[in-house]
Amino acid sequence: MTHRTEDQPDPSAPLLQQALQQAERPTLWIIDEQITQPSLWLRGQKRVQIVSNRYDSFFEAQRAGYDARFSDLAPQDLHSQDATQPFRSIVYRISKEKAFVHHVLRAARDVLQHAARAAAQSSTESLGQLYLIGGKQEGIKTYIRNAEACIGPLVYQQNGSHSTRLAVLQYDQKIIGDSSAPDDRDYHRLRLIGEEDGLQFYSKPGQFGWEKIDAGSQLLASCFPQLFQQSPGRVLDLGCGYGYLSLQVSRYHPSQITATDNNSAALLSCRFNFQFHHIHYGNVIADDCARQITGLFDTVICNPPFHQGFDTRRDITTRFIEAAHSHLDRKGQALFVVNAFIPLEQRAADYFERTELINSNRQFKVLRLTGPKKRG
Repeated sequence: MTHRTEDQPDPSAPLLQQALQQAERPTLWIIDEQITQPSLWLRGQKRVQIVSNRYDSFFEAQRAGYDARFSDLAPQDLHSQDATQPFRSIVYRISKEKAFVHHVLRAARDVLQHAARAAAQSSTESLGQLYLIGGKQEGIKTYIRNAEACIGPLVYQQNGSHSTRLAVLQYDQKIIGDSSAPDDRDYHRLRLIGEEDGLQFYSKPGQFGWEKIDAGSQLLASCFPQLFQQSPGRVLDLGCGYGYLSLQVSRYHPSQITATDNNSAALLSCRFNFQFHHIHYGNVIADDCARQITGLFDTVICNPPFHQGFDTRRDITTRFIEAAHSHLDRKGQALFVVNAFIPLEQRAADYFERTELINSNRQFKVLRLTGPKKRG
């Protein structure tokens, strides 16, 4: 859910636009948090299939009439729906997480290999090209070398502004096996990353902070004993991640937990954790800030994505406050943990009658919002 301000556009944008225009059709476009409105990039271009691990990007593309899939890059979601027309090119603007980029490279190799085999059977030419776009500070040079090792030679390269680069790599069927593939941290495997008082937390690559227990979430959970003298009732976990806060709140016998996130890896992890801990009263829903979730809740818990790499502009902050306001019962409470410098109190004043500081340290603060103001 990364958003860039209009006066700070993605410097890789011109090269990405060029790649989308030049790539041979049919094209597979793999996107993550870098792109939130795919339809604006395509503007009517056809024979492009989108696969995104972000629900907002998928939903926007699908609503605009494009062929789009919401997926954690599962193999079955990366092949053309038309078996007679395999992908001839893949376009990918590199991501922030190294393991995710490496997994995309491995997946691209498999997709292009499939296309080459299909072309050989039908005696047609297979271009089999990967368009890789990114900036120097993001590691584009290293990723190009990694792509050459597992996909094929660099056949075209163009430099853009602010040390950005577009690289086109030709698939070489002689490069086979995992020995040349970059380490993607066993991308699809869920693994135990932490344990607290009998609760075990499983997670996987592809989501922010997947290898650790977030310190802000820990601070919020430490307040639960004083906040939940009675059952928290119906709980909404906004931006659930792998489900840490939902699992912690499950100790206090809620009647229902609805956990939602925009990220496919987070949703997979959270569902696994619910199943592992037998939280049969829990639902995990793909959504962008609970926009499509209906009904009211007694408790909203949220550790919004104000970490480094995410925008801290007013509109992003307000979206989470608005979501809590829209889904909170009149007598309920919304519990937020944010970085200490985020002026959540000021922004919440337009939506809630009362804001109470529950706990704080040098890095985070926990706020309790009550009395949602009249809606509409």
